[in-house]
Amino acid sequence: MKNFTKSSTILVIILGLLLASCGKDSVLKNEVYNNANLAEIVEKVKADKNFKKEDIEMFSAGIARFAATPDTINGKTIAQIIDQQKDYMRESSVAGLLNTALTTSHGFKYLGWQSQELDGKQYNLFGFILQNRTKQDMKRMLGLMKFVDQNNVMIRGFRINIAQIVKSGMAAQFNSTFPVEPNNASDEKLIELLKAKAPNVYVVWQPELVEFANGKKLAINDNIQ
Repeated sequence: MKNFTKSSTILVIILGLLLASCGKDSVLKNEVYNNANLAEIVEKVKADKNFKKEDIEMFSAGIARFAATPDTINGKTIAQIIDQQKDYMRESSVAGLLNTALTTSHGFKYLGWQSQELDGKQYNLFGFILQNRTKQDMKRMLGLMKFVDQNNVMIRGFRINIAQIVKSGMAAQFNSTFPVEPNNASDEKLIELLKAKAPNVYVVWQPELVEFANGKKLAINDNIQ
C-alpha cells in the first residue's frame, strides 16, 4: 500500500512538471522587434525550444505582411506582432466564412440582355433569376453583376438591388434596367459585345448582402445599407 501511494505521488509530480513545461511560454516574445536586428532574433528563436511552432508561423507571417513597410512594426514586441497577425488571420477567416455563406445562400442565373430606348435615351435591360436556398424567406438581395472576359477581367459591372420577398426554397425572375452612360467606353464595349453575341463574355455574380424576413443579415461589411 505504501509503495502504491509513493508511486502515485511520483506520478502526480511528473504529470505536474510535464504540464508546467507544456504551458511555458518563451520570454523571447517580450523582445522588441526592429528590422535591423532580425537576423539576431531569428537565431534566438531557433535556439528557444519554448517558442511554439504556431507562434513562429504567426511571427513570420506578420513580418512578411509588412515587408514593403517594415517601419510599421518596428518598436513592437514579438508578442504584439504575433497577436496582430492572429487578429488579421481571424478577420480574414470571418470574411471567408461570410463570403461562403452569401454564395451558398442563393443561386443566380443570368437570362439575357435587351437594349431599350425611352424618351430618346438608351437603356440596358438584364433578366436573371434569384433562388433562395435557405430555410428563411429573403426580403432583399444586393450584389454586383459583372461582365468579364476570358481572363476574368471586368468589362462592366452593374449593382443589382432587389427588395422583394423570395420565399424559402423558391426562385423568382427579375429585370433590372440601367441607363447607358454617354461617352462611357465600358458601356460602349459591352453593348458591342452583347449585340455581337460574343462567346468570350461571361457573367459573374458577386453577392454583397442578403437580408432575411426576420431582420437577420449576411453582408460582406457593416457599411452596406
